[in-house]
Amino acid sequence: MLNAVNRNELLERLDGTEWVDFEVKSAQGGVPEDAFKTLSAFCNSGGGWLVFGVAESEEGYEILGIADIDRFQNDLLSACRSPDKLRRLASIHPRLFRFDEGWVLALRVDEVPRFDKPVRVRIKRRWQAYVRVGASDHRCTPEEEGRFVRDATHQRFDQTPCADFEVADLDADAVGWLRGLITLRHPDAADSAADLTAWLDGAGLLSKDGSLTHAAALLFGKSKVLATLKPGGVVDFRVMHSPAADGMPAHRWDDRELCEGHLVSALRSLFERFHRLCPQPFALELEGPLPLRRARALEEEALREALLNLVAHQDYADVQRTATVLWWSDRVVFYNPGDSYVATADLWTGGFSETRNPLIARMLRQAGFAEQAGSGLPLIRRSWAKTGRPTPELRNDGGRKRFEMAFPWGEERRGGVDGVNGGVDGVSGGVNDRKTGTLVERLLELITAEPGLRVPALHTRLGVSKRSVERALRTLKAGGLIVFRGAPRAGGYHTTL
Repeated sequence: MLNAVNRNELLERLDGTEWVDFEVKSAQGGVPEDAFKTLSAFCNSGGGWLVFGVAESEEGYEILGIADIDRFQNDLLSACRSPDKLRRLASIHPRLFRFDEGWVLALRVDEVPRFDKPVRVRIKRRWQAYVRVGASDHRCTPEEEGRFVRDATHQRFDQTPCADFEVADLDADAVGWLRGLITLRHPDAADSAADLTAWLDGAGLLSKDGSLTHAAALLFGKSKVLATLKPGGVVDFRVMHSPAADGMPAHRWDDRELCEGHLVSALRSLFERFHRLCPQPFALELEGPLPLRRARALEEEALREALLNLVAHQDYADVQRTATVLWWSDRVVFYNPGDSYVATADLWTGGFSETRNPLIARMLRQAGFAEQAGSGLPLIRRSWAKTGRPTPELRNDGGRKRFEMAFPWGEERRGGVDGVNGGVDGVSGGVNDRKTGTLVERLLELITAEPGLRVPALHTRLGVSKRSVERALRTLKAGGLIVFRGAPRAGGYHTTL
C-alpha cells in the first residue's frame, strides 16, 4: 500500500491498471454506492487508494474531475463517519488534486486492526462486509466473516476447552515422545512422577475445569478426535515433479501425504520427508540436548522452521481449509489458512509477535523445535540466505485470511553445506576418535538406507566386529537416533530421524 501520493505518483498509477490497493470511481452523479463496498474491502484487506473523478476505459484511465468538490467531499466524509453507513470508524486520509479537467479526490484507506474486523457497510438497508480479491470487491461469505470474528477475540482457539473429548482420547505414546524431548531440554523442571493428567495440567494443556484444551487435542488426539476437529487433515503435503510456473498438473500430484492424525505425528512424518528431499551430504553435529544427532542442511533448517510456523499459526477452527505444502521442482510453497497478525512489512524483522496458537507454539518451543516467539521468520531468512538461494517470498492476505511463504531453489549450490559439522571428533557418549566416529556415520547411513537390519547383518555389511557395531549402536541409541522395533529375534534397527 502507498503511504503517500503526489500528483506525479497519481498520474503514474493512472497509467497502469486497477489492482488490489487501487480503485477509481468516476463519481459524476455524486458519491457512488459501490464506493462503500471498496471502502469496506480496503479496511478488511490491507488498505489502499480510492480515487474519485477518474473513469476507466478500454484505452486506460480518463480524468473527468468533480464539479462541486466541496459538496462531494463533505457528503463522502460525513458518510464515512456515520454509524448508519459504517459499523466501524474507518481511518481515511483525503488528498485533493487539481487537473485541467477538474478536481480529483484521492482517499488513502488504512486497514483496521483485527479487533475491529470485519468492517461492514450498509448497502440497500443490509449490513455487508467485503474483501479485496485482485482488482475486485467481493462480499464476504458467512465462513469468511466467521474467520474475522474468531481473530477479533482475545482468547485463542487452542486455549479454549475441547469438551467433547477427555484424556483417554489422547495418544499416550505421542504425549510421551514430546514429554521426553521437553524433559531432555528442561530436566530441572520435569516431574518424572507426574501421571498423564497431572503433566497435561502442569503444561497448561487442561482448562480451568480440567477438560482438554484444543491444543492438547490437536497435538495428541487419536484418530476420532482429529476426524472431528479437522476432517480435512492438519497438513496436506504434495510433491510435483514440475516447476510451479506450469501450474498444478492434471494428475494433481506425483506424491502426497495427507496428515490426518495429530500434530506430533504430522511433524515427525514431514520432518523425515524434508530430510530425504533436501540436498544434503552426510554429517553429524553436536548441537542440541542430545549427545549426537544427524546434521541438517541449512535448507532443511529453514523449511522445518517454516513448517513449524505453519503449525503454530494455522486457523484450526476453519474446518473448510487445510494447511498445504507444495514441493515443486523449483520451489517449496507453504500455504496457511490464517493470515499473520503482524504487518507484512514487519514480518522479517522479528521482535513483537502475536501467535494464533500460543499453547501449541509453547509446547513446540519447549521441545526444542520452534524458535523463540518473534524470531522464527528472521531465522528462516538468515538460514536460507546462507544457502546462496533466492530470498524467500511472503504474501500475507488479511482479507482472505491466508498466508503464503515460498522458497525458490534457484541455482544449485556448489560445494558443501555451510555451517554443518563435517566430523564427529569430541562427541560425548563414548565416541571420541575418528575411527569410531566414522563407524557411527557409516552405521547410521546403512540403517537409514536399509531399515530393519540386525547386528549380524550390520557387522557383515560393514566388515567390522560385532563388538564394534554394538558399541556404535549404543551411541546412536543414546543420542535418540535409532530404535529397535519388533520382537528380539525378528525385529531390527530403524532411524528416528
